[in-house]
Amino acid sequence: MGTKLAPPLRTYYPQLEIIEPLSPDGSQRRPFRGRWNGTPCVVFLPSPGESGRAEARAFGHIGAHLFRAGIPVPEILHFHPGEGIVVVRECPGIHLQEWANRKMESGETTSVLSLYKVLIQYQVEMAISGSRGFRQEWCWETPVYDAGFAFEKEGRYFLHWFGERLVKAERPLLNVLERELYQLSAMLDGIRNCFFLHRDFQSRNILVSEEGHRFWFIDFQGGRLGPMGYDAGSLIFDPYLSFSWEERTLLASHFLDVARANGEEGPRLLPLAVFRLLQATGAFAKLGFFMGKPHFRPYLRPALALLSSLLRSLDEGDSAPTLCRFASEAAEGEKWQI
Repeated sequence: MGTKLAPPLRTYYPQLEIIEPLSPDGSQRRPFRGRWNGTPCVVFLPSPGESGRAEARAFGHIGAHLFRAGIPVPEILHFHPGEGIVVVRECPGIHLQEWANRKMESGETTSVLSLYKVLIQYQVEMAISGSRGFRQEWCWETPVYDAGFAFEKEGRYFLHWFGERLVKAERPLLNVLERELYQLSAMLDGIRNCFFLHRDFQSRNILVSEEGHRFWFIDFQGGRLGPMGYDAGSLIFDPYLSFSWEERTLLASHFLDVARANGEEGPRLLPLAVFRLLQATGAFAKLGFFMGKPHFRPYLRPALALLSSLLRSLDEGDSAPTLCRFASEAAEGEKWQI
């Protein structure tokens, strides 16, 4: 087994067999592959402390809710809220990031875009059906995504981990950036946030079968209520994928069409994608340079380039000129590259 956790698990759960450690990626949860009563499964042990158990409870409750709603998520085979142990049926797929990049390298970008259009359709369905019967007490952190959350948890998160800790920007510049981020967050005031929000809906949290006919959404423990466009922006402007700007724009237009067809007129997409990329950039800086996960470092540059492009595309024009210049110069510079 190679882990001190395996013997107690075998003792308390005799139906659990053949455990082997899996990579936790960016999380502190501890995943294992095994069998639950003979069924291939993945076991998640919680991150340390009460916060870890709260995260696990969110994963268990939200996962069961989405599965009942018909959303393509792994079936939960066992959930112990007190201990924070969750066992899910193993999905026979690979990360969408790997699948899509492999297809695009072999010249099959059209098939990748076709799958993304299907995924956008399912994302809109998840936003709508996942909100029905959703209970806010299931949420791990805050229960609703709004302008205040965007500024505090994504804008300031970016400023701290990328601007202050990694780039070591001077305080006067950080103050200007903070003011611009606050102004950007005001664009989200009054946005409809009654939909289910995955909040980490990107290519490493979607599993795809080898033939591309089946897929599963994973790592939904950050789910809450929020605007429909956030998850779409996260998927379309995902720095893990090397789509061109034109291809991303095509997918964004497709999302708007699907949203309107489902009764959501004029959903905000680009401002939400900006804040999503701020969060992602901060996370890449934190995980890649301060948390011992260097495999996240290569995604900083594409995330910053996308952020700069999105800021230039906002309808409001030069709403954050200093931030746009800061992101563009950082994407082209070498100061933070180790």
